Amino acid sequence: MIARLSDAWLRLTARGDLPLSGDDAGRFLPWVVAVMVFLATLALAAALAVGAAASRWQHDLSGSATVQVAAIDARGSAGDLEARVQTALDLLHRTPGVRRAEPIKPEAAAALLTPWLGDAATLADLPMPRLIDVDFDIYQVDTADLGKRLAAAVPGAVFDDHRRWVEGLALLARWVILIATGIVVLVGAVATLSVIFAVRSGLAVHREVIEVLHLIGARDAYIANNFARHALWTGLRGGAVGSVVALACLAGLSWIGADTAPGMLPGLRLDGVDWFVLVMLTPLAAVLAAATARSTVMGALSRLI
Repeated sequence: MIARLSDAWLRLTARGDLPLSGDDAGRFLPWVVAVMVFLATLALAAALAVGAAASRWQHDLSGSATVQVAAIDARGSAGDLEARVQTALDLLHRTPGVRRAEPIKPEAAAALLTPWLGDAATLADLPMPRLIDVDFDIYQVDTADLGKRLAAAVPGAVFDDHRRWVEGLALLARWVILIATGIVVLVGAVATLSVIFAVRSGLAVHREVIEVLHLIGARDAYIANNFARHALWTGLRGGAVGSVVALACLAGLSWIGADTAPGMLPGLRLDGVDWFVLVMLTPLAAVLAAATARSTVMGALSRLI
């Protein structure tokens, strides 16, 4: 296996006899590959980031809920609200499968609303509901029944198990991943067609040279390797340009997003493995270009015999 790979590498890196670098059709091919790799990198980065974020959201929100105990009567005393909160806590603690139920301090709840409603002084004048953070076993707790029992025992209590948020985010993530995957496939198809067009143009331009090579004993595989080698290095050069520009854009977006409204933007980020996958698009594009060029030349030469 190693010997075959070494032999293939020597064939691709050997000096060729066809002056393919000066072809008009292939002159713009590196730029086409650069644009294709740029678009594919951005689309794949979006798919990886959204997929990872959706997994984190599902992991964080699964088995968690929030109980809201509203201040039904604005004239009611704080003690009445505290009593209803305590009643809700007692019911939650008695429910099998509920692992934790802790009230959120009013100061912490106010801090969550400050970016939208203003400072703490303004929020102090509003009838703020009390929140209870709940962790439960999704296999033991019937959330619908628990919500009904809470509403009956504590007037103004609402049980939110985050299920609708998780399902909505998961559906959105699936659509984003599907669209991004379609973009990557479309970009790959366009790049393949561009290579085929450039190779066929090169065959037409160098037809006489190819005939001379045939007369002196050159085989079709030798000629095809010339085109494959040229396509490989063209793909590497163009892909490197597109990859560097795309990775720089992604790094800039990550840096800007870290300091811009961190509490309002979803946690879209790329891990080390994701960056490695994005970098590997360039050699993959080069190998695809080389394989496409070789198969195109072999097919065209076989029809000439």
